Amino acid sequence: MTILIVVAIVASMLGSILWLMPSKRDQDRMKLRLLARKSQLGVQLTHIELPDKWDKSTTKVKVTAYHKFRINKLKALDHEIGIYPYEVWKHEKVTDNWYSAMPIPLSDKSAALLENKMDAFKAIQITKDAVSLYWDERGDESDIVAIQSLLNELEAIEGLY
Repeated sequence: MTILIVVAIVASMLGSILWLMPSKRDQDRMKLRLLARKSQLGVQLTHIELPDKWDKSTTKVKVTAYHKFRINKLKALDHEIGIYPYEVWKHEKVTDNWYSAMPIPLSDKSAALLENKMDAFKAIQITKDAVSLYWDERGDESDIVAIQSLLNELEAIEGLY
């Protein structure tokens, strides 16, 4: 009987320890976030309000934002530029299925990334302080390098504002 009680206590303790450990998905997300920070990207758990097709109402979505902060603010930019993976009324087509408030030239590599990650990427915001990618972190470590390249390219675009 004592052995049965000891086994039950040990099983209970092991169950509690396993319950506290992060899942494989959470461990993968933490690896992505650590790599992003090492790549000079800011990581933030946040939400974004996405416009509907007619730009009348918004939907709040919980996402992770990867920011590329600017060293010098863009004083000429007086409003945010949103890039969305769906059509919004009066927005310009950037690539297939991606639309922006202003026409934005992208390299073939960046356009291919947007097309391949259309389900994972929720939006891109260009502000005077930063370029931010909002996504649900479904990817691997090679995606961080591609995201950094995309954000650097968008940060370097001149004359849009």
